[in-house]
Amino acid sequence: MDKKLLHEHNAVNESLSVRYHYLDNLRASAMLLGVFFHASLAYSPFMQGLWLSADARNSVLADIFAWWVHLFRMPLFFLIAGFFCHYMFKKRGILGLLKNRALRILLPFIIFLPLSIFCVIGLVSFAIEHTEISTPFIEFLVESGEEFSKRQDISTMHLWFLINLVFFYIVTALVYRLQKFHIIWQFIMLKPKTFLLCFPLLLIPALITQTIPHPAPERIYPQLWSFGYFGVFFALGWQFFNSQNWLDSIKPYWIPMLVFGILFYLFIFFNLPQSPTIVDAIKYSNQAPPLTINHVLGVTAEAYCAIYWVLLALLLARRSWNREQKWMRYIADSSYWVYIMHIPAIFFVQLQLTRVDWPIWIEYSISSFGVILVGILTYAVLVRETPIGWMLNGRR
Repeated sequence: MDKKLLHEHNAVNESLSVRYHYLDNLRASAMLLGVFFHASLAYSPFMQGLWLSADARNSVLADIFAWWVHLFRMPLFFLIAGFFCHYMFKKRGILGLLKNRALRILLPFIIFLPLSIFCVIGLVSFAIEHTEISTPFIEFLVESGEEFSKRQDISTMHLWFLINLVFFYIVTALVYRLQKFHIIWQFIMLKPKTFLLCFPLLLIPALITQTIPHPAPERIYPQLWSFGYFGVFFALGWQFFNSQNWLDSIKPYWIPMLVFGILFYLFIFFNLPQSPTIVDAIKYSNQAPPLTINHVLGVTAEAYCAIYWVLLALLLARRSWNREQKWMRYIADSSYWVYIMHIPAIFFVQLQLTRVDWPIWIEYSISSFGVILVGILTYAVLVRETPIGWMLNGRR
């Protein structure tokens, strides 16, 4: 066998025998950050008119945290998903990959989306019946009656990432034989300076069609902009599996990435539009926002922020989290279940909290840490050793 081919063969075998602890931990962190992100939206001035359980009191700190996390959390998740997609492909082949992902991704989506929708509809009905529970979104629903719900597409809610992953796996199955894509990615990732300066530009065409901050592609059918944004991170993760030492070439630039990541985020935050109404949200869900200089600059800053903060998270996790810890492994296993159940739980808790006048950060702690704790406990007692746990994480 040719020495180069033998070296590549040995490298692949070695990569399949390694447990990537830092990526497991990062994936779990991205899941749990979703709980903190969604809990913070109740206290976000920007989301006051849109969030079901919005509190009458709010804090700019909630906005600062929420939109910073929003910039990199899901791009990081999709990059890791692309990495493990390639890992699974090398280990089991394309048919084995599709079978595994159908069980771990598609089946949970089919089971838990109807349950989540049913729970949220029940909570909305409960809130409407109890007039002391009042938020701008509930008031809008009362005024609009059934007209609003009739005009809406089926929402995939917080499980939108599952159906998007299914779309990406299908595309992977269709194009994985096209080796020229591998060559293109190798060229893109060759020089770190070129990558850091030019790669974020690939994200702009997708982002420019969306508002700032960009929404979630939560429709049941494929949304092309998500392929041009989250799909690019998924493809980057796929290539990262073949070029893991590439992260070492990025490491010397962590300070400039941090500085510019902060500066770009400050530009985005201080140029956020006014808090949108539900009517505004419906309008821009069906059409692109106006193409202004400020919008172009904003989405450019979003693109660079997303890349830089994702890379910083990878570098930090590989340095600090690349070891096995039993407690963190347990958190990682439970994080999938926690994320699936957290939206109905957060809405339930926060709607109850609208009746009291407690300090914002106590309410926020209850609706974030409290929901995570309940999620972990229910995972331990009701999920882990059941067919649901086997579906989500595999058998022990």
